[in-house]
Amino acid sequence: MHKNRRFFALYLILCFFMTAPLFANAFQLNLSHHSSTDFLEIELQIKSGDAHVKMGSGNLFFTYNPDALVSPVIVSGRFNNRNYAPATLTMPFGPGSISLNFELESPGNGFALSDEYQTVATLRFAIRNAAADPGFRWQTGNDLAFTTVIFPDDETEPVELAATNISETAAVTPNNPGVPARFKLYPNYPNPFNPTTTIRFAVPSADAPFQHVRLTIFDARGAKVSTLLDDNVEAGIHEIRWNGRNDRGASAASGVYFLQMRTGNFIQTQRMILMR
Repeated sequence: MHKNRRFFALYLILCFFMTAPLFANAFQLNLSHHSSTDFLEIELQIKSGDAHVKMGSGNLFFTYNPDALVSPVIVSGRFNNRNYAPATLTMPFGPGSISLNFELESPGNGFALSDEYQTVATLRFAIRNAAADPGFRWQTGNDLAFTTVIFPDDETEPVELAATNISETAAVTPNNPGVPARFKLYPNYPNPFNPTTTIRFAVPSADAPFQHVRLTIFDARGAKVSTLLDDNVEAGIHEIRWNGRNDRGASAASGVYFLQMRTGNFIQTQRMILMR
């Protein structure tokens, strides 16, 4: 009888350790954001209670207020090395949702974490409305298709997420959110895209009520693909869409394209990737 009790007690202990979260191996996430006149940058940070656990594949998924921020792009990241495929940004629910996706192509060779936060990627948004709350929220839950998921570098099972945090290091305070201070062509979003992308540009106020703006798309060889805009535009922030077609209405092939904004002596170019 006593032997059976000892066996049952040992069974309960084993069940506890098999089912309890491994908080020693858990990751903690932080989203730190700070702003300048035109942009808001965020740092996606991770720390671990176990220095032996290294970063594998996964995605960092969060939401934001699309009325406050637009045109997210990757500025830098620790995934830009030979062990990882290039990190990408996707919008699972459209504007207002962001997933930073990274894939370890060399299992067992992920980078090590520590018990202090490390920045693994920096993203940049253009500010649409300085008065609006950026509204950052980490997405976590049980649906692996729509939540933050991180695998260790042995690519076995997802690591437990012990905590998430949002921190702010500066307020969003552009000089004048209503009228831009200078011409500017923002990065298109999404990018890469298929087949439609949104292009945003700024026109400052001047003595004349309108400024002539030309937006032209060129292919990688420098040949013109499409003229999106060639007209007078009033001061402010403007958006225009490209549907992935040339001036003849034919679908453009997958590849790298260059968007050029030209007005007077101002010229700026942004790189776009169409992936069909």
